[in-house]
Amino acid sequence: MRTRTIQSLILATIMLAGAGCGHGWSSRGSQPLSTTEPCSPSSQKPLVFYDETGTPSDKAPALSELELRRIIDAVAVQTRDRSWLIRVKPSFPGGARAGVVVYLTPQQQTVRIRTGCAYSIVTWDEKMDIASPWKYIQVSKPDEAFANQLPLPSVGDLPFRRPNVVEPNSGKSWPMSDEEVISILDFVRDLSSYKSSTTSRSSSTWNERVGRDAQKLPILWISRREDTIQVHFGYQHSGLRGHGVMVTIDRTPTGYRFVEGGPWVS
Repeated sequence: MRTRTIQSLILATIMLAGAGCGHGWSSRGSQPLSTTEPCSPSSQKPLVFYDETGTPSDKAPALSELELRRIIDAVAVQTRDRSWLIRVKPSFPGGARAGVVVYLTPQQQTVRIRTGCAYSIVTWDEKMDIASPWKYIQVSKPDEAFANQLPLPSVGDLPFRRPNVVEPNSGKSWPMSDEEVISILDFVRDLSSYKSSTTSRSSSTWNERVGRDAQKLPILWISRREDTIQVHFGYQHSGLRGHGVMVTIDRTPTGYRFVEGGPWVS
């Protein structure tokens, strides 16, 4: 399986970035799931996750108190909602910050899903550019339920952009339902989905390696056109600095079928 480029990922990210984020939005065709108590941050200050491990490193140095305050203040100008999580991307060669993503306290929560708004922020010397808000979703593992507290997520549990379903003929799109997002992620993160594949275009050993990577990497984005679904795992730190694995599956009358998977880089 050859290494894939990520040009389609970059284009998709640009298109998704323009999606608005307001209170009360919902998934088309989504059925309500059991809800939990309202979310509450586990501390007064936002939690901070440093790519790619969660902790500060030479590539992603710890935010100073001044940097943290500037980020919080920039978001406070945009919304009254509290900031829950700040995700710090690795710096550019030379030391300049590549940017951060600020996730607000979830607007909605069920036992498996949290949804809310996020802001992408880019810093230029003393200036700070903040983009329009976009929708995020966080999905719990099958054997875990979200509580009312908001802890620092693990690498594999990081929030990601709310996926859309695209109608190929018209190009129209709508938010993917909560139930579909859950079922897709439960399938692609189950190693048995790769072991049982009989139609794959690569070896079973390769498929299982892709499945193991899918279990430990964060979700980057999901897309569906008709019955073909692609799930990208990994990191996109800036325009052409990213890596991970991509998994392609098909919807079937009884669930899903693994088609192929492999690495991507940009």
